[in-house]
Amino acid sequence: MMATVARYRSGEIDYLDSDATWHTLLTIECYDETPILQHLFLPIVSMGGVDDKWIGWGATIPDSEGNYYYTSFSPAGYFLPWLCMKIFRLPVAEKSLYLFNNGLFCLSAIIFVLLLWEVYRENRYRNLLVIIGVISYIFAPELLHGMGIVYWNQSIMQVTLLLQIYAYYRYAVNKNEKARLVFYVTAFTNPYIEWTGYVANVGFAIAEIIVNYKDSKIRGLKKAIILGLITVLSFGAFCGHYLLRTDTVTFFMALKNRFMARNVTTSVLLTDVIGGYLKSFLYLWVVLLAFTIWAFIKKGNVEIKNGILLFVSSFPVLENIIMKEHALSYTYDRMKGAFALILILCEIVRNILETYNTKKSAVIIVGVFIASAWLNITSYMNNPAYIWEVDYRNSNSQIAKYVVTKYPDAIYASDTAIRGYMNLLFGRGIYEWQSIDSATEIAGQKEKQTVVFINKDGYKLQPVHVKDISSGMITEISIQDGMISEVLME
Repeated sequence: MMATVARYRSGEIDYLDSDATWHTLLTIECYDETPILQHLFLPIVSMGGVDDKWIGWGATIPDSEGNYYYTSFSPAGYFLPWLCMKIFRLPVAEKSLYLFNNGLFCLSAIIFVLLLWEVYRENRYRNLLVIIGVISYIFAPELLHGMGIVYWNQSIMQVTLLLQIYAYYRYAVNKNEKARLVFYVTAFTNPYIEWTGYVANVGFAIAEIIVNYKDSKIRGLKKAIILGLITVLSFGAFCGHYLLRTDTVTFFMALKNRFMARNVTTSVLLTDVIGGYLKSFLYLWVVLLAFTIWAFIKKGNVEIKNGILLFVSSFPVLENIIMKEHALSYTYDRMKGAFALILILCEIVRNILETYNTKKSAVIIVGVFIASAWLNITSYMNNPAYIWEVDYRNSNSQIAKYVVTKYPDAIYASDTAIRGYMNLLFGRGIYEWQSIDSATEIAGQKEKQTVVFINKDGYKLQPVHVKDISSGMITEISIQDGMISEVLME
């Protein structure tokens, strides 16, 4: 709870990967503005008005009603926060999404505690290992950000992937048959939720072969095939959902294009992706290095138990190599690396405790982890690369409200990309990558007499140009010191 409260900031700010949060909020708003039987909870980005339809939006595809859908991620990432906001009657706002995301953060931390409790249930230092494990987890900078003010499908995956790992450990290692059912359910849902699920299932299939190799090679192969079939069914569910509303060829072409835009063939350097992990977990790497040296000084080696658990926890990170462009651009895609990193940390600490076996060692270890947690959260809160102050959000809202009130029946367009923030700011669909002349042509086709041309620098609005088509005159609308002015341009 301390981490949740301490890191929350609102007001005149922007933040790393904020486009993900605004995209989600836009889809949630679109769910409310368009009949459910039309969107079927697919990731719609078209708002509800007649004039909001047939407006392309980034890498999206349309249905027969002119609604555009995002295809890179499944509906689950949008439906669940929408459902939460409905149940608790929360507004469609950043703060509501922040609360939902923090609920996921708490849930993932609880599952992580259960996993560590299970792993070290026969170890005399179990309580201490669980404490340092969860402290390391909740204060990792990438989780403070990616399960806080920034929300995307990976936030849900941080819960469901961990649940799958926990269920697999109980089923494969501790022979709990009830956990086997949970494992298979998550093996189906995770690929549907986010691409990491496909890579994770490959890792689990390999693990099944390894675990069963000595007793029965055939049994291990059968279990791996079962996982393969479940994964195929999950992909079928993902595609089938979209094909209820979209054209088959268009959908699969969009899917292929999005994969090619993000995958390992792009020019992004792997060293940059790996370097990103250093930033994501910051002082945990320092602790890892220091404690590894400490363990080697006394023993000369480090014993790592629970190899199969470490394998299935590490394997999903390969998704960041396969989709390396995404892992570099959107840092929350690296959150899953916390599982393997902290499990290794716990194992090294176990080595030290079992070697030295003194209260002094335990006190030093706890102190180091508390210090690293404090350094991580303070570094995150003070790092302008994550969250920074801006001076335009209030003025943006003033201009947008003024323009929409004065020109409700107009074509809205811009010469740059339009994403969730601008759509929500103006409360309508906006034609992107247009010139004022091409926007005028669209207005003529739509039988509109006015074009509102949005000029912006990132999220900051520049003077808005309003063109009266019948006269050809253009009015420039700007704001200065809270006062809106209109100037007729020659």
